[in-house]
Amino acid sequence: MLNLNPSLEFEKRSVFYINFLFVIIVILSLLYNISLKYFFYFNILTTLILSYYYFQRSKQLAKYLIVTNIFIFFYFLYPNIAWFFTEIFNSSSYVFIVFYNILIAFTFLSLSGHKEDLLGNFSKFKPKIFMAILLLGAVFGLLFTLIKEPIPALFTQVINSETSSLIGFLIFSSFMVAFSEQIIFSGFLFNIYSKLTSKKDAIYQASIIFVLFHLLRFEILVKHYFVNFNDLYLVYLISYYVLLFIFMTTALYLYSFKSKKYQGNFFYPVALHFAADFSLFLFYAIGFQ
Repeated sequence: MLNLNPSLEFEKRSVFYINFLFVIIVILSLLYNISLKYFFYFNILTTLILSYYYFQRSKQLAKYLIVTNIFIFFYFLYPNIAWFFTEIFNSSSYVFIVFYNILIAFTFLSLSGHKEDLLGNFSKFKPKIFMAILLLGAVFGLLFTLIKEPIPALFTQVINSETSSLIGFLIFSSFMVAFSEQIIFSGFLFNIYSKLTSKKDAIYQASIIFVLFHLLRFEILVKHYFVNFNDLYLVYLISYYVLLFIFMTTALYLYSFKSKKYQGNFFYPVALHFAADFSLFLFYAIGFQ
């Protein structure tokens, strides 16, 4: 935890609150088709004012505030980036978004000064734990399947095309999605929040931000669950977001535990995330109901 003056406790907690506010604002902007430039202006102005105030008290705290706030803006540019690459290569691919997420997460992780914290203690990697985590991830994938999570259109198109390389596609896609999201939430956000508060609070904070990011799917989920389950749509919708929170808290715990016998490292949450996504897509492909 960052060694700051106790009088800065509110400022340390407020980094998360400000990030929370910015994520909500940008999601509302996207859902209601408000130009993203207005959020950009608001983000920059607010960040400059607050960082100047924080800089007078702690340069490190001001840096954390700046990198997390600016990261949020660049993260939500991914639809524009995907369109840009589509125009250049005359091809639409989910991979563009994934690589963009990895790039900005690693960039901002480096700017935060915690790049060396990303992998954790890999020397303590335990194959038995790794295999158990894969099994646990498959259980999460089954749970997401049981609550009928809608999967992206790209995956349904490939699955329904009966391509011979379906398994290879699912393995590659599941790994890239898992890696990109974990480098954001475990590598970047958790490592910053853990310097500002306790490990437990940092896990909850990063998990809440993870759930907030998935509010971008809110309209899609409401339509999906309402059309298919009518009066039970709220049960399915709430179950989805609760399960998301439990999933990420589990991933962050696996990343962060530091006992002498077992050490957390980045490949544990990636393995959990990979197994969850792969099993979800696989269950969908085989028509599991």
